[in-house]
Amino acid sequence: RWSAPRKGEAAEKFRRAKGYRDENKDRIQSMLSDLPDKERWEMWRKQKRIHLTALTRLAKEYRSLYQQKKLEQQEMDFDDMERYLLMLLDIPRVAEELQKEIRWIFFDEYQDANPIQDAMMEKFGEETQFFFVGDVKQSIYAFRGSEPELFLKRMEAYEQGEENGEVLQLSTNFRSDQTILDFVNSIFNPLMTKEFGRI
Repeated sequence: RWSAPRKGEAAEKFRRAKGYRDENKDRIQSMLSDLPDKERWEMWRKQKRIHLTALTRLAKEYRSLYQQKKLEQQEMDFDDMERYLLMLLDIPRVAEELQKEIRWIFFDEYQDANPIQDAMMEKFGEETQFFFVGDVKQSIYAFRGSEPELFLKRMEAYEQGEENGEVLQLSTNFRSDQTILDFVNSIFNPLMTKEFGRI
């Protein structure tokens, strides 16, 4: 229970807070009474399980039909191109030919690289030169399999001399006022960490 102050500003604040509580008390009680009991809750869970099972089965059937149609029409999507190229790079003769032809690889938006794309880079020999561009704070494609940790791992390897490479920090912003940058950074610095935001 609250100990009500008798006078002054504190008393006024207390009366207002009590008014808010009383005003919403009945509404909250009504909401709680509308919650399903245990039997209805179990029924709801069973129904949702049936729905999710059907949805999963439908997704699997669609994927199987999609793969079949691609094979029949001899077509590929972007994911197939990545996967098949990685398989080709496992063939020594193919890898050697590509290494002879490709001297430079420029990888833009590297913060959105996925493990398959990163594995492709590892298949090329030391004679191939790489140029990675990216900003780990702009990684937005995790739902498509990107892993910003790949960006951080490679950058740290270059900075610590574990791999032959150099990190160039492009830290000058030509679009915003410094006051705006300071304000935005004060908000996001605690969030954009390895522990919390994986960056």
